[in-house]
Amino acid sequence: MSGHLHALPEGTELEGYRIERVLGVGGFAITYLGRDIEIGKLVAIKEYLPNEFAVRAEGTTVLPKSGGDLDDYTWGLERFLDEARTLATFDHPHLNKVFRFFKANGTAYMVLEYIEGETLSERLRRDGSMPAHELAALLDDLLAGLAVVHRNGFVHRDIKPGNIMLRPEGGAVLLDFGAARAALGQRSKSITAILTPGYAPVEQYDQHADDVGPWTDIYALGMVAYRCIRGCRDAELLDAVGRARLQRKGEFHKDLPPAVEVGQGRYEEGFLAAVDWAIQVNEEDRPTSVAAWRAALLGEGGDSASTAPCDAATRRVPATGRETVRSRRVAEPPVAGRPAGGRKPLLLTVVASLLLAAAGGAGWYVSDLQNTAETAAVTEYRPLAARAESAAPVEVQPPQAEVEAVRRRQREAQEKALQEAQKKARIESLLEAADRHFAARRYTTPPDDNAAVQYKQVLVLDPDNARARTGLDNIVAAYIDMAGLAMAQQAFGKAKQYLARAEAVDSQAPQLAAAFKHLAKVQAEALERQRREAGRRQQQEAERQAKNSQQQLRSCKRKCSSAHFLCTQKVVSEYQACVSKAAAKCEQNQAACFDGGRDDAFGGDDPSALYAGGPGCDEQVDCQSKARIDCSGAETTARQACTRELRACTEQC
Repeated sequence: MSGHLHALPEGTELEGYRIERVLGVGGFAITYLGRDIEIGKLVAIKEYLPNEFAVRAEGTTVLPKSGGDLDDYTWGLERFLDEARTLATFDHPHLNKVFRFFKANGTAYMVLEYIEGETLSERLRRDGSMPAHELAALLDDLLAGLAVVHRNGFVHRDIKPGNIMLRPEGGAVLLDFGAARAALGQRSKSITAILTPGYAPVEQYDQHADDVGPWTDIYALGMVAYRCIRGCRDAELLDAVGRARLQRKGEFHKDLPPAVEVGQGRYEEGFLAAVDWAIQVNEEDRPTSVAAWRAALLGEGGDSASTAPCDAATRRVPATGRETVRSRRVAEPPVAGRPAGGRKPLLLTVVASLLLAAAGGAGWYVSDLQNTAETAAVTEYRPLAARAESAAPVEVQPPQAEVEAVRRRQREAQEKALQEAQKKARIESLLEAADRHFAARRYTTPPDDNAAVQYKQVLVLDPDNARARTGLDNIVAAYIDMAGLAMAQQAFGKAKQYLARAEAVDSQAPQLAAAFKHLAKVQAEALERQRREAGRRQQQEAERQAKNSQQQLRSCKRKCSSAHFLCTQKVVSEYQACVSKAAAKCEQNQAACFDGGRDDAFGGDDPSALYAGGPGCDEQVDCQSKARIDCSGAETTARQACTRELRACTEQC
């Protein structure tokens, strides 16, 4: 049994996969262990099932609980597919690979790589802390994967030890992205925010906050590193809201002890200082990019925890007998949509970003799945306190204040115009790169730099961009054409791969369903032809074997007849020899008979013996007749033996 009330039964088949058991159940989805029926490969299958407003009906169908839940359910379903579509473009050894996704049973499914091994959470429960070299290797792997995620405008939102898988052969993999659920939570009040206390930063506690970004994931991964260093339990990690409250009161002694204290002597000081930098409560005090934190944490090479690059880029500020690490942030690139230090005017930040873009730099655009569906605008970072102040009542301003307000609105309009110009330039650059990749037939490869990825990045910024949508349609059409050529060559496995790539680009493409149906039809026709050909060959083989059997029977009978003929010839020869031998003996006996009579006649006392013959002469009268009779009997016996041999030989045939 599945072990969960709403889970699919074991043995259920979905689009060529069979459900074997439940791997995990959450409020947003159910994850199963599945198996590819055709090749026998194990996979993980994630099913969209938000249990707060959806339920499984009889059988396998998933339905909204009520008519009022239909809009939220449908909107969340599309965000689930959007997330799957984006994740399918990632092909990185330290990210959980999405093979395909599809709709079925009134819901949607994501087919992912099934990774053997144990979670980091299981490892820490068993071993406690983690040695320095192992932790450095773990963070190196995860940061490499996270850089790909952030580079594509995506935020994980739920990094924790339970979502980090350790492969048996070595290497870590980041699992279970939470962007779709976070987007649904922003839309529906019935979906709780996706966060894990102890690992989620303060900005994630505001479900409708728009200031999440790379710094959000960096905090969570920093807390993962902190737990590995300290060797504590999840329950001992203070949540970010509680930490913010303690720091606001100045009660730093009740906050988490810094990594530079708990890891002293076991880890290099620079490494520990970089961990403390990542877990700052205020997001403006954390690294703004994976590259910045990686350089401080692992060094420029990113391969050792023994280097201490933080010494030149950090300052230590005494605070009630303790030291907290804050970045001077002078070496970090500005981040679009967020002031680099939290105090620079936004106009200067935008201008700096434009200058960096002109020099070859790239700004970070904060986006998530809800922004993809509703707006592609770059969000401005605002601290929580600023948002609270903005909600305060507005007082009547004196004339000078009104003038300042007009000037402020003018500056905001200028800043908005600059942002729009930057956005358009970015879109045009992405479109040109995507068109070049398309012309070079780099549709979905290499994983991080291809036409599909760049067209999708354009749609994140401008969901209605016709050129990007046409580009994706052309990629789908190209893969369908390639699948058609493969079908013509009877290479159905290759055709299926091409269609799967097309589905990863746009699962809703109208021509895609027809292509899959055509593939199934052509494959079925080919199988029927193969079946008929196999039947024809089988019939021909049966006929050939029957013909061979008849030929063998005739040959065997000929051999038997030949043997019988030879046997009868031998009998005739033996009969003739017998008759000749008997005749010769009879003649010898007759000669002896006459010779004996002559001797008696001329030298004996009885002259009548000349007429009567010698001794035994009376028996010579029927000698030859008797000999023939004896030879004929032997001949008959021999012929009967030949007949029996013929019969036995024929039966063996």
